[in-house]
Amino acid sequence: MKKKRKFSLVRDGWIPDQHGAWAMLAAPIILGGAQGGFVPAQILLSLAAVSGFCALHTLTLWWKSRLRPRYKNPFFTHLSIFAISALALIIWHPQIFLWACFAPLSLPVFWKLYRRDERSIFSRAPIVMISCLLAPISFDLGTNFAHCLGYWPWANPTLGQPIPLSLQNTLHSQTGLHLWGWNLLWVNTAVLLLYFLATVPYVKTLIRERNSTPWLVGSIFFHQFAWSLVCWGYFTGYLTGLTLAIWTFVGLRAIALPAYSHLKNRRLSPGVIGMLEILTVTLMVFSLLWT
Repeated sequence: MKKKRKFSLVRDGWIPDQHGAWAMLAAPIILGGAQGGFVPAQILLSLAAVSGFCALHTLTLWWKSRLRPRYKNPFFTHLSIFAISALALIIWHPQIFLWACFAPLSLPVFWKLYRRDERSIFSRAPIVMISCLLAPISFDLGTNFAHCLGYWPWANPTLGQPIPLSLQNTLHSQTGLHLWGWNLLWVNTAVLLLYFLATVPYVKTLIRERNSTPWLVGSIFFHQFAWSLVCWGYFTGYLTGLTLAIWTFVGLRAIALPAYSHLKNRRLSPGVIGMLEILTVTLMVFSLLWT
């Protein structure tokens, strides 16, 4: 009965069936919170992120089904929760509205949704980018926007300039934040972004494009490109050997699992792929925090 109830919630759009999406939402918030400090406002951020993703998922189902009534209630429920939590977050921390400058990233998502091509890489990639921005937003909440002294939210106002010792001492005593922590956060966010972008073609080579050579070649090429960037981060001292080792595993996985699936002529279940993603991204976040 419980399993049947869960299937009904997934079928009706209340719960997304994209298992790896939960890791994509949770990892950036945890990463930013761990580096900037955990505060109650991040609970609202998590609620807004999850309800926003669920609303987008249900809207996709509703539009693809030619507006079948089944998806109406789930969509407006998720949308209401998103609106309330986002509004509460803006009232609590008005500075967070500065991050709205990244809203245009959602335009390709809605355009592809309108064209009923929501599984396109041009739709998935912006969703990944938006989710990874949760890391610096979570960091901002944890540090009470300590780095943002009237500048654009992604800029370090002291970058390339002498940092007055008084400013360093004041920020560190009030927030525990070192100014270099903002730059390191963006390096870690970039690594996380590369990982989630790489999962888009990787998952396709295991499910919908399992027998597609171009997709497999493209996935392997992107993984090797990302791995080379991580190598650069390691040799410049921004990343640890643990992060490099995990990325080496990720690159090998992009070759081994599609090859296994092809040789066995058997497609891996989305649940298994999702659980492997959750495990891998957990190790990835741990390695970044180890930095």
